[in-house]
Amino acid sequence: MSSVAVATLPRETLAGPDPYRRTLAQLSRSGEAVAPRGAGLDPVVVLAVLALVTGAAAVLRQGRVAVDARHAAPPALPQAPPVALGRPALASVSPVRRAVRLRVGETREFSVAATGDELHYRWTVDEEPVASGAAWTYTPGPEQIGRRRVAVAVLGPGGAVRQDWTVRVRAPQPPRIADAFPASPSVDALVGGAIRLGVTARAATPHERLRLTWTVDGTVAGKQETITVQAKTPGMLVVRAVVASNLGAAASREWRINVLPPSVPAPAAPTAAPPAEAKPAAPAAAPLASVVPTPPPPDEQGVRSFLDRYAAAWRAHDVDTLRQLGQVTTDEQARTLRDYFAKVGDLEVEIHLLEVRVDGERTIVRFTRRDRFRDPLGRTIAKESPPIERALVTTPDGFRFASAGG
Repeated sequence: MSSVAVATLPRETLAGPDPYRRTLAQLSRSGEAVAPRGAGLDPVVVLAVLALVTGAAAVLRQGRVAVDARHAAPPALPQAPPVALGRPALASVSPVRRAVRLRVGETREFSVAATGDELHYRWTVDEEPVASGAAWTYTPGPEQIGRRRVAVAVLGPGGAVRQDWTVRVRAPQPPRIADAFPASPSVDALVGGAIRLGVTARAATPHERLRLTWTVDGTVAGKQETITVQAKTPGMLVVRAVVASNLGAAASREWRINVLPPSVPAPAAPTAAPPAEAKPAAPAAAPLASVVPTPPPPDEQGVRSFLDRYAAAWRAHDVDTLRQLGQVTTDEQARTLRDYFAKVGDLEVEIHLLEVRVDGERTIVRFTRRDRFRDPLGRTIAKESPPIERALVTTPDGFRFASAGG
């Protein structure tokens, strides 16, 4: 504790202009004024009391600081800096090219590889959700033909990244007709005959389904791989096989069947019955035609004249002349031929002679025939036959077919 010394000057000391002396005089007088009130206060005591008060105030102030410090929040512990979650990143994509071509029924796999945590994938076609996951297989249907936008969005806590492709969806491949019979699209048939046709088809893609439909002149006739068409009347039949896919594509095959009047063999020569008790007669050494006088051997000009009459009779619908020439031998054949002539119009028949040769008493001719006519539906049909070989015999009236037909 500090001490203070107080000096008391005698009264005789006059206050001078010296500030020091004046101050001492004032202090001396102050001490005098206090003395008469009692026992008197020692200045030392006063100073001690002041010192005690000052110390107590300091103690109280320090205690209050300590109390405030005790109630204050503890110092913050050091913490690790927060982890920054970045956006997902694409490492690879497939297909690499953004322009893709695809047919209906075909498949294409799309995939992405991304880096990041807690990733989610969202695939869309024209903004319509279709799948999730890192990979997706696209198999477009017929309703998606055109330009499509395929996209995938990779989502994570730190953001999202997007990849898209432009896909051009084209029409499906048609089914493939692996086999069809008859091989030729044009078929000849005789009235009363039957024609068998068949088709074997293969799908263009593994999972599509095929449907086969047969039509004859536009009317549905069957749905199996094979069909049998009956040639009931002369004329032209159009047979069509249509192979349709559930994906919308189709393939077809068509045949035209030219139904001609029947070729009827010549009637057999009558044979006489042998007597009841006699042995059968031996066959004649020479044909019946040898009984009549034999005309001179035919020449090529005579054959050409005969074929011209034959073609003219067809063009004129002349059944009687065709009967004389040996083309028609029975009434039934004549009726069938008249029915045929009634159904066709503008019939043109051309004969081209290829060969003439003599075989004993017969003349062998080879020729081709070209027919052009209008069928019952008004369509113009042209048909050329392969080479035809016929035998001619000579009669008193000239040449005649040895057998019917042709």
